[in-house]
Amino acid sequence: MSRLTILIALLVACDNPTETATVDALRQPCANFVRTLCLVMAQDQEPPHPEFYGIEGFVHRWGTRSEITFYREELDSPESDGPGERLVLLEVLDESVTITAPFQLDFPETGPGWFTGSGTTFDMLGTTVVCEAGVCDQIVAADLSESSFGVTMELTDDPQTLRATAVSL
Repeated sequence: MSRLTILIALLVACDNPTETATVDALRQPCANFVRTLCLVMAQDQEPPHPEFYGIEGFVHRWGTRSEITFYREELDSPESDGPGERLVLLEVLDESVTITAPFQLDFPETGPGWFTGSGTTFDMLGTTVVCEAGVCDQIVAADLSESSFGVTMELTDDPQTLRATAVSL
């Protein structure tokens, strides 16, 4: 972030209290009116909760837990089904890689739409997923079903790309 951007954000934040949170190393599949990968945040010894609308200015990196400061800004004319406020990043205080082993993402029963693409590369709502042909075929079948399913993932060298290794129904 440039110094000018930080200065502007601090001036805006003067009217809005600054908050600190921990953003988990993994995002969580969640659905409201649309499917998304929610950030999982924890504040002030409260249990972690999904943040459906994200944090403006924050870029999540799979496997990396982030300590951040942000402020809440009330929206003048929110969409009828949207939030009344937005969260705006002020600063990333600390980042640490906390996930090194395979992990599972669980997808709720909402019908198809978590994955798009074909072959051995998919888009999972903005995250690239690569896999072996057999695993990709299982992902397609699971995503088309009306049932919940899980996908075991691994990190790659690119923090926005995951490798799918197994599917569980």
